[in-house]
Amino acid sequence: MSRLTRACGIALIAAGLVGCTQTTPGQLAKTTEPVSPDLTCSEFEILPPQDKVKVINEIVKASPGDPSLFLVMLASVLCERAPEQPVKEVLLRLR
Repeated sequence: MSRLTRACGIALIAAGLVGCTQTTPGQLAKTTEPVSPDLTCSEFEILPPQDKVKVINEIVKASPGDPSLFLVMLASVLCERAPEQPVKEVLLRLR
């Protein structure tokens, strides 16, 4: 499978996961701790999609609606080769 094909597949999955939410009336929402931009790639990979977007937004100082999903997919692909590297370093090398 080519990298482009894999990246496109990841993009479709991420878009589907981020776009789908479900709430149950009468239940309290779960609260979570703030997500740190200093995660390693292996820590980043186990986050839920919405937290991955938060991490990427914090790293690149982007606001919601910027190309966050693309950067999440790119970070996931790049992190496969460097699981112990901080996500921030992996992305900032692209500059």
